[in-house]
Order: sequence, then structure tokens, then C-alpha cells
Amino acid sequence: MHRLDRLERMMHGVAHDSRWLFRLICAFTLSVAACVPAMAGQASAPSQRWQVSAPAELAIRARRMLRAIPLLDREIAACRRPDRCFDARLLRAYALGWSGQHVQAAPILRALSVEGGATPRQLLETRLALAEIQVLVGEWAPAIDTLNAAMDAAQAAGMARSEQTAQIAFSYGVITMLTGDHAEAIKAVGNSIALLRTLGAAAEPTLAEALDTFADLQRARGDAAAADAAAAESDRILLRLFGADAPASTSARKRLADAALERGDPAAAEIAERAIVRILEDGIGRTAFPSLMAQIDLANTIEAQNRIAEALAIKVASVVAMTQGYGAHPLTAATAIDLGSTLLDKGRPDLAGAFLENGYVIARNILGDRSELTVVAALKLGTLRLDEQKPDQAEPLLLAAVAGGDALERDGLLAANARLHLAMLYQASGRAAQADAAFASATASIERLLGARAPITIYAVSNWGSFAARSGNDARARTLFRRAIGYVQQRGAQSNSAAEELRRYPGLFRQAIAADWRLATGRR
Repeated sequence: MHRLDRLERMMHGVAHDSRWLFRLICAFTLSVAACVPAMAGQASAPSQRWQVSAPAELAIRARRMLRAIPLLDREIAACRRPDRCFDARLLRAYALGWSGQHVQAAPILRALSVEGGATPRQLLETRLALAEIQVLVGEWAPAIDTLNAAMDAAQAAGMARSEQTAQIAFSYGVITMLTGDHAEAIKAVGNSIALLRTLGAAAEPTLAEALDTFADLQRARGDAAAADAAAAESDRILLRLFGADAPASTSARKRLADAALERGDPAAAEIAERAIVRILEDGIGRTAFPSLMAQIDLANTIEAQNRIAEALAIKVASVVAMTQGYGAHPLTAATAIDLGSTLLDKGRPDLAGAFLENGYVIARNILGDRSELTVVAALKLGTLRLDEQKPDQAEPLLLAAVAGGDALERDGLLAANARLHLAMLYQASGRAAQADAAFASATASIERLLGARAPITIYAVSNWGSFAARSGNDARARTLFRRAIGYVQQRGAQSNSAAEELRRYPGLFRQAIAADWRLATGRR
């Protein structure tokens, strides 16, 4: 299915070696469209790539799709061209797809991709647009096939080293990013950037898009300097070409919102997120995927200010709209899991279960058992079922989370967390040997990864101690309880609030005293 090697040969070996880690699932929907045309360095004098009016083309470039559609409708109605204004029909379908009307757009683009009399360039552009809409709605395998056809069209058109070929590489990188092929994703996006840099100012919008996604990839792999440099270059290009209030330029505002959250200023983040929502809804519509994802981001900033009811109302409305409009899509799964997690955190497990289960089923069916999203959903849903005292439902979910977590990172945090809850399940069902082994493995991994003072480390050690006490091993229980108490004291010393930290763990001290008393008196 993958044809990156062939793509590299077409691009004469342009490459960029790096590595990648996934930033939770939204990079594509918030980036500039992969099919955005090339333009000159000045927004006031764009180069024409399609045979449409300059205002219509500029609206598409800035992703003001709701403005572009009526302009293109008028051109099509008045058309006298022999090709029946192929480019106008193509861009109209493309704009429909991005404005939440993908059900109408996809058949139009498929028909255009095989229309008799179309030039090789027109067929190539149509396949690029169709692949992007397929990615947007979660049809990733068909999108790969469409990109393969686009490569054939690029060769037939003599456009092997063109902006279109760079767009193929970028779209391919987005798909491999979303499906978890880390090395392939960063290589494809890097190839795209390298080729786009050779094409000059005409390719700037697409270069900005690729840089924006490359910044996300670099940030996820921990290279903040490279991420900041790529993001800054992307922002400079997009703001110069389209201005701050174009949907194509919202990544800059998004970075401001994220920075505000990181420095503990959710009110400032909310201002930026509200601006993003307004810009996207005005440009591409309220039910378009990027708009729905922006609403979720806005809800998270509101939730961070403890306005829980307001945040939940926005999240529920967005998840419902996403499910109705896009169905079994990975981002539908992500938002459903996010909403279920919020409901769990706010003490509403009765409402959380349906969203977590829906998200888990979608993620597993589309992404498979080894996807990080699937593993997170299995862990959260399994933990909920355990709390609900439904061990028959909890056990297969937690086992799946362990297997999937280990596949992602052997003895990593996801697998360790799942093992910890699995240990509690084994303990409750009387499987002492399995429980002890799971407690030992989970606690060792969590302590190694997060350190002694992390609350989950204290939680793991103290629960292992409780299991040891109930199993009659008071010597081990005392050792574990003292270890946990020492960690609590370290937290208190670090925060200069030892008394407050100690008050958070009254059960730990009661159990430690009881174990000491039993050991001293020889009693059970």
C-alpha cells in the first residue's frame, strides 16, 4: 500500500531524516488545506493556479469556504467554457467538503476524477482534493489509493517535481501520522518541506502548512527549539498572506491559547479559543470538523476555570454533532473519550460509560488494538467497569490495555496503569498470585517512570501494601506502607506543606499502624 520509495524517486531523493511522536489526533484538521493552491508572496497579487475568478481563488486559499461557494456558484451558472468550468466545479466540491458537506462533495470529486476530456493537470488536482476530503472524514485507506492515482497523474502530466508532488508527500505523511507509522510520517512531511523550499514563493502557502504540521511533530518528540522555529516560519507566511482573521491562519492563535494554558492562564486561553471558533464558524461553518474540534478546545479552557456545566454543554453538543455528521471517525472517538473522561473526573460515571464505550468501539474498529487512542479508551472503560463492580466486563478491557500499552511502549505508563487496576481486579476475585505479580510489575514501572513523589506512585505502593496486609503478609505490608509514607513526606517537604500532604492519606496511616500492631502482637 505504501509507495513512499517511488515518491522519493520522483522527487529525486529529497529527504529529511527525523523521528515522530503523535500529538493527540487533530493536526490535520487544524492545518491549512493540503490542496490550497500556490500563490505569490503578496496576498494582493496572487498567482492564478485555477481558471476561476481571483476573489473565488483567494477565498479558497484563505479557507473562507462559505464565501467561496456562492462566488463559484455564480461562475458555474454563467459558464461558457468548453470544459464547463472544470476548475470552478472542482473548487466548489472541495469547499463543500471542508464546510461539513462532505457527503455531497465526495461523489462530485469522484466523478470529476474520471471525467472525459479533463487534462492530466485537472485530474491530478481533483485527486489531491478527493484524497484530502477522504482523510478529513476518516477514509484513510481509500485516501492512500487516491494518492497513488495522483502520483500516476503527476507523472503523466510531467509534474514530478512540483508543488502537487509535494502535496502528495504531505498528505501521505498526514495519513501515516494518524495511523501511527511514526518514521514514515516524519520522512514524508520532511520530503514535502524540502521540495517546497526549492519551488520558491509560489509554493509558500503549502510550505506553511507543512511547517505547521512539522512543528507539531517536533514538539511531540521533545524538540521544542525545532518546533518553535517551524511554527514561527509558518505563522509569518500565513499571517502575511491571509491576515490574522482568516481560517487558514488560526494555528497562530491556537499556539497562543496553548501557551496561555501552559502558564496557568486559562482566561487568556479562552479569549484566543473563542476567536478561533468565531473565525472557523464564519469561514467554514459550525458543523465542519475543524470548527467542532475548536469548540472542544474552547470547552477545555472553560473547564479549566471550573465552569463545569458550561464546558460539558459545549462538549456534549460537539460530540453529538460530530457523531451525526461524521459517524465512525477517529476524531469522533477521541472527542467521545475526552467527554467520558471529563464526566468521570466530575463524578458522573453514570453518564461517562456510554461515551467511553462508544469511543472505544470506534477507535478499535478503525485504528486497531495497538492504537494509543484505543489503549487509553480500554484503560478508562475498564477502570470504570471495575469501579462499577463488573469484573467480567473490566478484565478483558484491562488485559487489552496491557497488551496494547506494551506494544506501544514496553513497561510504559499506559501498560503499568492497566496492570495496577488489573491487580486490584485479581485481588477482588481471589487470585492472589496474579495480583501480587501485577502489583509488583505495575508499581516498579510507575515508580521508575514518574518518581517517588508522584501521587500515582503513592497510590500504587499503598494499594500493594493493602493487598499484602489482607493476604497476611504483614512484614511486606509494613515495608510498603513505610515506603509510601516516606514518599508522602517527600512531597510535603518539596511543597513546604507537609501537614497538608499527610492529611491527604489518612487511610495509609491507619493501615500502617494496624500492620505494625499485628506484627507486634502476633495477631491477625
